[in-house]
Amino acid sequence: MNKLCLIFLLLASSAVARPYPDARPYPERLGICYGFKGDDLVLHTPCIIAAGYGAGLHYVSLTVEKTDFYIEYSYSRPNVSPTLNGKPAISYQRDASFFFKLTGPPVKGEDDLTCTKTTDCKVNICYFDPSSK
Repeated sequence: MNKLCLIFLLLASSAVARPYPDARPYPERLGICYGFKGDDLVLHTPCIIAAGYGAGLHYVSLTVEKTDFYIEYSYSRPNVSPTLNGKPAISYQRDASFFFKLTGPPVKGEDDLTCTKTTDCKVNICYFDPSSK
């Protein structure tokens, strides 16, 4: 009887107090990805957008053809810059129609692109998620 109680107690405690953080993925979605070199559009193609959160991070994974881009944002430390494929990055927004960089918040009712570029400007990727609008 003591062994049965001990097993039940161990199972119950492992279900409540987990020693590892949970990751919560969202369903994958089809979106449109854009690549820029400076301000020139060099890529415009469908892509798979996968996002989730866990352990103080929000992540977005973009699969463009056979290339993956992995973006991490820290929401537990908001003054920490995001990373793109493990490199320091900058997040910004572009207008979805004319692709110019937005300097303020997007105009309500107009579509914008969510963009991230590495600080060395070697990778500059944007995406549009129609399901989030």
